[in-house]
Amino acid sequence: MKHKKEIVLSVSILAIALFGLCFNSVFAATLDEANSSAYGTAGASVYQSRVDIQGDAVYEDASGSTDYAVFITASNWFWTTGYSTKTYAYIYVSAHYYYEYDSGIGNYNIWDAVDTNLISWEGDYVFDHDGESWEWWVDSNEYYCNGNDETTTSSCSTSYSASGSDQGTWQLLGYFYVYKAANRHKYDALLKLQIDNSKAEEYIEGRRYYDPDDGWYTETISEIRIKMYFKFYFYSWWAWHLDKTQTHILGDGVGAGDLASIPLVEGTVDGLQ
Repeated sequence: MKHKKEIVLSVSILAIALFGLCFNSVFAATLDEANSSAYGTAGASVYQSRVDIQGDAVYEDASGSTDYAVFITASNWFWTTGYSTKTYAYIYVSAHYYYEYDSGIGNYNIWDAVDTNLISWEGDYVFDHDGESWEWWVDSNEYYCNGNDETTTSSCSTSYSASGSDQGTWQLLGYFYVYKAANRHKYDALLKLQIDNSKAEEYIEGRRYYDPDDGWYTETISEIRIKMYFKFYFYSWWAWHLDKTQTHILGDGVGAGDLASIPLVEGTVDGLQ
């Protein structure tokens, strides 16, 4: 009888633990961040860029979409004043797809361009022309980005394109650029991607397809990666000249501030600071 009680007690504890795990997975909190910084020179010019992103690609159990925060800062410090400068930041997303066949034949997984019906960018951004020394945090209501004050870089103008193309394993979602007439510039910007809630749920639960040769199979997505590609220009002799490029890939575990994985998970964004 004592042995049976111990078994019942053990089973009860296991059930409670499993329930707790399920509860926590449904209400996943984004408590980590992935970040990458780059510093480079071209002659006497100095170019810097930094990218910080949410540690989880969180979607909600609701209609509509959930914002995904991508914070960027850039410094286009051409070697002297009097030259106009412009900096482009291109947004790419890749997803880790799994394909499982009911027959057991041909199961595999690949990194490929993200489905733009799953993750998109509609040109949503918050801009601060005085950047480089900045903070950011996320709560359940809004995203924030605060920079310092550099009066020499004020009056920057911005523009964006929220369209892109499939480029192999990466999907270009669009680009954001900053222009400063007759001077150097630096800035902060928060770009808010959109994760479609219903499409994310489909990819987590598994989308079903039929192949004439191999039969029924399930397609799922487990994680994503973000790539930001910066291009630094200056204007001289009636033409724009590309002086430097910098690339950030987040979610592959490379670099001191990066995460090994950015999972696609259901939940709510509780906070990141």
